[in-house]
Amino acid sequence: MLTDLAGSVIAHRKIASHPDGADIVEHLRRQAQMFLQESGVPKDKIVGSGIGAPGLINYEDGTVIAAPGLNWINVNLRDAFHSYLPEPIIVDNDVNMALIGEKWVGAGGDDEDVIFVAIGTGIGAALMLGGQIHRGSAGYAGEVGYAPVDPFTDAKGDLTRFGPLENVASGTGIRLEAKANMNLFPQSMLRGREIRTEEVFEAARHGDELGQYVVDRTVKYLAFALAHMVALVNPAQIILGGGVMRVGDTLLKQIDQRLKQIMPIQARLTLAQLGELAGAYGAAASPILEMYRI
Repeated sequence: MLTDLAGSVIAHRKIASHPDGADIVEHLRRQAQMFLQESGVPKDKIVGSGIGAPGLINYEDGTVIAAPGLNWINVNLRDAFHSYLPEPIIVDNDVNMALIGEKWVGAGGDDEDVIFVAIGTGIGAALMLGGQIHRGSAGYAGEVGYAPVDPFTDAKGDLTRFGPLENVASGTGIRLEAKANMNLFPQSMLRGREIRTEEVFEAARHGDELGQYVVDRTVKYLAFALAHMVALVNPAQIILGGGVMRVGDTLLKQIDQRLKQIMPIQARLTLAQLGELAGAYGAAASPILEMYRI
């Protein structure tokens, strides 16, 4: 995405991040170069670039430490895109970028203490405290997908794999839960088919017991995780986004109802407004924020 300094979009394009058989970084570099050329905007007129990546990011040097969804370990994107994109190049977690985007032109509003939770293939959160993105001592703040969901488990965590919360409440987790519990619901309309996340929600809407069972568990796991965030951070607002939340208001209301049931401290839950473009807006804003140290 290419924007002006006010956030108006000049050009944008959606591409596959890793087509079969292609090196991901090389593929993205070629696509970025083609995009910039076709935009018609001279490179020297662009004040900088932002890259959002899923996973653990070293914000200071632009390294993706671990991104399970892309099979990346210690990939320095700032170096990889040097000379391919206008500099400075800001590399950050994609959920941090999404929160910046929503605050810039989306659902963020005027609140200075905001959490963005992206529920998609995995689960990640971004924290804005006092109007600033909070990344933590090593840049791992918001990696709630790794939060344990069973207090009695002795399973060892692994940063190169999806975490416990992701395994039960992300898009991946919803599919895994449906498959794991299929035998309990032999009459389910989901039996005998390749399960997709949206089909689980659709089945639940039609009264399918397996679909309702999985959706109910998902709501409870997510509300449980959000309750801990509310207790620790006391945000004014929690923005929920990501592919799973595209099912809309019904899921939001279920999570909100459950959260209010188990957590006496209140936080306003809202749906992200920018959809899958939130991270792109945030990436576009990041060089501006860096330039002015906002």
